[in-house]
Amino acid sequence: MARQLLDHSQTEDRPLYGVVQHMEPDQARIKVTIGRRVLLLGFRFRHQITIDDSMKARGSSRQAAMLLNQRTLVSTPPKATLLIRLLVGVVFLSEGIQKFLFPATLGVGRFLKIGIPAPQIMAPFVGGVDVVCGSLVVLGLLSRWATLPLLAVIPVAIATTKLPMLFAGKFCGMAHESRVDYSMLMGLLFLLAVGPGPLSADRHLTKDSAGTERKGF
Repeated sequence: MARQLLDHSQTEDRPLYGVVQHMEPDQARIKVTIGRRVLLLGFRFRHQITIDDSMKARGSSRQAAMLLNQRTLVSTPPKATLLIRLLVGVVFLSEGIQKFLFPATLGVGRFLKIGIPAPQIMAPFVGGVDVVCGSLVVLGLLSRWATLPLLAVIPVAIATTKLPMLFAGKFCGMAHESRVDYSMLMGLLFLLAVGPGPLSADRHLTKDSAGTERKGF
């Protein structure tokens, strides 16, 4: 219909004017003038539901992203949480670096000795995880996510190096040797539960996102 009116206007060399008289959620009434001829047309929006659904979907996705951001980055513990981050992060960072500096005793050689499969691959991989995730914990950047790979490393270390001592009847020796692993495990669980604290990069990220939301972006 709109195409026919436009062709008719061009053929008769008469100006075409259109004025929206009424709008509803699913239709519109438009007053069209061709020269002195006035027509009243009604249009229905066939894709109104699709548009609404896509807008709702985008809104739901945005809300889900905001909720995930709040749950993983927002943190309300005291500033002293920085001490726990330094305790945990520096230990993992140091151990990861030493796996590369001293491969015979702390890297591939140690993994081969305790029976870790594919030690040539696993030793550098675990060392890289220790360095990267330990650094993130120290900086307080994506801290909760960084604790997850480290929480996977600690049980393997306990199972391969400490449990054999326990099964050999050396409980006191096992308790002595596992003190660092135990401390790291508790520290990681603490950071996973409460977050990195206010003195962290995550806090600045959440401030920036909150400011952007207030500005309407």
